[in-house]
Parts: sequence; structure tokens; C-alpha cells
Amino acid sequence: MESTSLYKVYEANKAVGSHRPVLVIVADAGDKLERFGEHFVFVDCPNLPFLRDRVSYVAERPGAQDVLKTTPEVFSAESILARQLIFARDNFEHSIQEADRKLYDLIFWSGHCFEFLENGEQCLFALRTLGKYRTEFIEMFDFTQSECLEKLSKTMATLQKVTIKQAPKPLKNRGKSTDGSCET
Repeated sequence: MESTSLYKVYEANKAVGSHRPVLVIVADAGDKLERFGEHFVFVDCPNLPFLRDRVSYVAERPGAQDVLKTTPEVFSAESILARQLIFARDNFEHSIQEADRKLYDLIFWSGHCFEFLENGEQCLFALRTLGKYRTEFIEMFDFTQSECLEKLSKTMATLQKVTIKQAPKPLKNRGKSTDGSCET
């Protein structure tokens, strides 16, 4: 039997700002009269707002819900989830292009192709424990109508903030002579 409320988490293969963008896509096909997909993009770009969107598919008259049920290739949770990945990437690309044309060219037209790769919820947990995107997480959980994200919200609420302490980088040429041999 098909799941009716699904989500997946993706991480970009290129950094934008201090880290790689994280994408959450959602599909819900549990309601007989309405099905929907949502997406949320967490990105470190000062000119870019938090990206979120919902697309609903509504049976407009009695009996029309049959089309939602009888065409799973279009209206199943899995199908809606696949389309949300496309919608989210297009939304992200368009928003970057509008916000900063140079950044857009750097991300989408130089080097290897930009793509979102399925990663799992551990990257969301990492962002949460590091204290990043606090207001965006609140906005995502307030905006969503998805049962599965409501469950994720409860799990993430239990996570404690962690501070990362990184060792200082070694000084260049420390302990080396100018001719390349080691000093003693």
C-alpha cells in the first residue's frame, strides 16, 4: 500500500555561502478531495528569502475525487514528490537568478552541474543542532500541512544545540626552511 504522507531531504552538490543548500520536499495524498506537495529550501544567501511553496490538487466537484484516486501516475504521493523536486529546483534556480546574476552564473554555469542529491534527514538534524535557520525551521513547521513534517518537528524539538570548536590551522612554512628542507 502506498504511503500517503512522504518527505525527502536533499543536499546540493555545490556550496552557496557557508554550506550546501538543503531542500525538503513533501507530498501528501491522504485526503480524498485534495492532495498537495510542498518544498522548502535552506540556503545561506543574504539576498535570498527562505524559499517555500505549496501546490494543491483539488477535486472541484463531487465525484471528481475519482480522478485523484484512479490516476496514481499523476496524483500518488510518490508522483507528487517527484514533481516537487523539479518545482523546488526551478524555484531555487529562478530565485538565485533574480537575486544575484553573478552568483547564478557561478552556481549553474561554471564547473560541474548543480544538482540536489538525496541525503536523508541527518543534514536537517545537523543544521538544527548547530543552531542554523532557527526562524526558517519555525516557518517551515508553521506553514506545512503535512503529517510527516509534524512528526519531524517533534523529533527536531528534542535536539540540543551543539557548538563546534575547530583547531586553529597551522601556520604556513612553520618548521621549514626557505630552501624546502626541514629545520631542526
